[in-house]
Amino acid sequence: MPRLTRRRFIGLAAGVAGMTLFGGLRMPKARAAENSLKIWNWSYYIDEALLDEFAAHAGIPRVSIVYDEYDDPNVVLSRLEAGKSGYDVVIIPDYILDVWQKA
Repeated sequence: MPRLTRRRFIGLAAGVAGMTLFGGLRMPKARAAENSLKIWNWSYYIDEALLDEFAAHAGIPRVSIVYDEYDDPNVVLSRLEAGKSGYDVVIIPDYILDVWQKA
């Protein structure tokens, strides 16, 4: 099995985000207005201006993207293990994947 590198993981996360967005674009307007893409990323990983570019490129309103940051990856790990992150896309450090693979 190939090693999951940071680049590959980011690519997969972007793919999931894209599928989530395009799935939401096919919804009726009333229902789509209730939905948003919720992203949880580690602090200072990306410039939030990229979210504006992404929204413009995808043709969605920027306000439909909720972007939160975390400082402690262990909090993320515990919430993901409990299955209750509340986010559509969660970007985690690569060592968390190693922890899961060993479990």
